[in-house]
This record gives sequence, C-alpha cells and structure tokens, in this order.
Amino acid sequence: MCYDARTQIIRQIKDAVHLGNYYEAIELKSKLNVLEAEFWDSGIENYYHYVSGFSHPLMVIYTNNDPTKPSLATWGLIPEDTRTKDDALKISNMTLNARSETMFSKPSFVKSAESQRCVVYFEGFYEHHHQDKKTYPYLIGLKNDQMMPLAGLYADWEDPKTGEEMRTFSIVTTSANETMSLIHNNPKAKFGARMPVILPPENITEWLNPTPAYANDERVVLTNLCQPYPDEELVEHAVGRLKGKEAIGNIPEVINEVNYEELVLKL
Repeated sequence: MCYDARTQIIRQIKDAVHLGNYYEAIELKSKLNVLEAEFWDSGIENYYHYVSGFSHPLMVIYTNNDPTKPSLATWGLIPEDTRTKDDALKISNMTLNARSETMFSKPSFVKSAESQRCVVYFEGFYEHHHQDKKTYPYLIGLKNDQMMPLAGLYADWEDPKTGEEMRTFSIVTTSANETMSLIHNNPKAKFGARMPVILPPENITEWLNPTPAYANDERVVLTNLCQPYPDEELVEHAVGRLKGKEAIGNIPEVINEVNYEELVLKL
C-alpha cells in the first residue's frame, strides 16, 4: 500500500519535473508563481520528510483535465456525492489508496478513474516489513534521487452545508514487484503485497489523457499502465521508527539509514 510519503512541495513546483517540455512556456511559469504564492499562504509545511496519509496532507497534483497546470489537493479522495463533513472524513481515511484492479468498479473511485485522473510526485514512500512480531520501516525511492510520478485519482468535493470546496486525491496501487514483495510482507494484508503505481515518463501522457474512459477497451489501456515498477530502478533502505514513542517525526534525519542487527531481510 502507500500510506506514508516523503516529498517537498516547493521542489515539485520549481523543479519542472512534469512534462518537462511545457515548462519553457511563459504562461505555465506564471501559473507556477501563482501556485507557489497559494502554497505559502496555505500555511502547510514545505517539506514532508515523513508524512502519514492519515493526516491528509496537502500536495501538488497534475490532472488529466489540465495536465500542465499544477494544483493543490488533499490526500484522501472524497467523492463529490458525499453528504456531510463527518462522512467526508470517514471516507477519506479509507481512500488514501485505490486498487488498480477495481478502480473502475468501486463506487468511490469509478467516476475519477473514468475522467479525473492525476499524477502526484513523491521523493519516496515508506513501507513496513514484519519480522518476529515487530515492524521495520523502509524508505523506497528512485535511483539518482529522481522525483517519483505516481498514478492518482482525484475528485472535487463541496461541503453542502458550508460551501467549502476541496480537491482531494488517492494513490493508485498495483501488485508488488519482487523487492516490494519482500518488504511489504504484512500477514494481515488483505490483497497481498502491494506498491504504488510509478509511471515511467512515456506513460504519464497516456494516464493524463483527457478523453473519458467509458468503454472497456479504454479502461483496459489505463489498467495496463498500472504495472509493478522494475526492481532495478528502485533504491531502498531501513529507517528509524516512524510511529510510536521512538518516532522522531518530520525532520531531515528521519530518512537516514538505520541498521537493525536482528533484521534478517536481504534485498
């Protein structure tokens, strides 16, 4: 699954990681300046060295309805027909991830899978390995410290009572590759080992195709983009405790490699 992340918002805005050829356009640069101003006004943290999806952080997404314009969205998708804020909070805790195999059949995700897809950039994500009734957190990233384009779904929700508007998103997941199968070995995992869908550059444009995927063949094309990422393109290492009394929180040192002498996992 993908519930914990590492990402820097301003790096996402400034580094021109998305559809790079568009970033030479003056118009887009002005959009980025506006977004950066909105971000600083929001008061959220710039750098998530470690952040839990269950805290519903605000992040940058690129949507298939405007693929070159970044926007800010909250992690935890809220379907537009959600009636109350209490319902929205409950649902958002269950929609941090969307399984690629069922995104076109689950009521919470089907509309977004059809016509509201997005890309979210992480610097890495965290997953826990289970051994002898203990858990050991790992940080997984791409080689050369590249930004990681993750397939996502988004939805715009308006609180019927207050008129408050929110853009929200979910990370699409797929079956794990060999490395992630070794790390993500939670015996209680209902669907086995999973990992987020990391999109190779050549697949981003197809994922952000603005044409709604109502027909089965269009859905098959999108589902087929949701493949396990090649093991050899990932780097990973164990880190310190992310949860509980030993957790050090959202500080730079949280990403440092930690050697657990009792850990027998060999990658």
